[in-house]
Amino acid sequence: MSSFVNPHRGWIVGTNGVPFARTTTGGQSWRTIPLPRPLKALLAHHYAIQQLDMVTPHVGWIMLQRPVGENGGVITRFFKTTDGGLTWSNQSVGS
Repeated sequence: MSSFVNPHRGWIVGTNGVPFARTTTGGQSWRTIPLPRPLKALLAHHYAIQQLDMVTPHVGWIMLQRPVGENGGVITRFFKTTDGGLTWSNQSVGS
């Protein structure tokens, strides 16, 4: 999936975290971003990245989900970046 904040600046990520990269050239070239440890840990526990939404060049969110049970339930986790995707912090969601 991809998320662009303007025609030149964007990010891509696969559901398994590979690739994870950003561009400032409208996709002509990409720079790989190391996958942060908290995201790696969840991906190792059967989570998949379902959505990437960058709203500014610095701020964005990633949503991960993992199936649970046999009735189609899921566990959802949200992470936020404030530095263009270099680091991500877990976001609590109210009930």
